[in-house]
Amino acid sequence: MVGKMKKVSIIIPTYNGLKVLKKCLESLKKTDYKNLKIILVDNGSSDGTISFIKKNYPSIEIIALNKNYGFAYAVNKGIKKAIKDGSDYILSLNNDVIIPNKNWIRELIKTAEKDNKIGIIGIKITSKNKRLQFLFYGLKSEGELDKGQYDFIREVPAINGVAMFIKKEVIKKVGFFDERFFYGRDDLDYGFRARKAGFKVIYNGKIKLIHYGGYSFKISKGKESLNLFKEKEKGLLLFSFKHLNLKSKILAVLRVFIDVFISKENNKKISIKNIRFNKDFLKRLYYAFLSFKETIFS
Repeated sequence: MVGKMKKVSIIIPTYNGLKVLKKCLESLKKTDYKNLKIILVDNGSSDGTISFIKKNYPSIEIIALNKNYGFAYAVNKGIKKAIKDGSDYILSLNNDVIIPNKNWIRELIKTAEKDNKIGIIGIKITSKNKRLQFLFYGLKSEGELDKGQYDFIREVPAINGVAMFIKKEVIKKVGFFDERFFYGRDDLDYGFRARKAGFKVIYNGKIKLIHYGGYSFKISKGKESLNLFKEKEKGLLLFSFKHLNLKSKILAVLRVFIDVFISKENNKKISIKNIRFNKDFLKRLYYAFLSFKETIFS
């Protein structure tokens, strides 16, 4: 007897990302899994995202927020709706990705159901130029050319949340994402929490997607860009202070101060060619101070 097809909900948080979201949704059309629902959580976009979705993708459920509450908050809104609708699996997905494979959902479910203790699955993330991005905690893969060297399935501490496949049992036991994480490190935090709760976190490098990466920074300017920098550094500090040892905490603090003065091109290894000095370092120093303050008192 063939078992019932598990229900999967894809949750896509977005903020003024219509340009990349169009490509993401177009690629999702190729997915051959039928018991699938897409939930778009809009963080107060002003670029016409909601009207576009209503006109071109009427089957997509929209949760419209009145302002940008950050990634974790938006994902939680989608998760609550998905669980209420009876989803067996939740897939948190960035809006700036391209899905090249039609059977990727089936492969994720196949991996998840190999072991009842498997709670979270991540996949291989590459850029358009076939350069690898961050894949899982403990591996420095950014900037490497994808030659299939990471096409394996392995238990890891935490995975890249660009595409995070989660069993509903994890959410029931672990809870929701920590909403103090506005931009970044929420995925690592959730992976560590799941492992502490007894679940396995799996990286499946045989499934992949293309991620543009850094789109939020590209569309933000002035104060909004500085606030995003603050939230990014706060995410680093929060994760380190919650889960890592004293040495790692100190290194995280040093990293924040380095980021005040120096930036590197997204998804590339640090080298002389792709680092630049931040002329607005005084402003960034102030926002770095705010990141410390909000981490300590959050």
